[in-house]
Amino acid sequence: MITDFHSHVLPNIDDGSSSLEMSIEMLRMEAAQGIRRVIATPHFYPRHDSPERFLRRRAEALNRLQEAMEIEEGLPQIELAAEI
Repeated sequence: MITDFHSHVLPNIDDGSSSLEMSIEMLRMEAAQGIRRVIATPHFYPRHDSPERFLRRRAEALNRLQEAMEIEEGLPQIELAAEI
């Protein structure tokens, strides 16, 4: 299984994807390259965010994205991490 270990695919959480539509398109491009798993690594800036707030925002972004992913087959699975 090919894995992308560094992706800013979560919508509206950092300087990566700015929308659900962009996130889905990013995942389509990953799938077209044979990538089956994506590790979402949004930026965590401790000076600007508490760990609790960051984890809540990251989980909410993942939930929104996974709901949008349900209507399309063949997209990579997403796992959570962070870039610190």
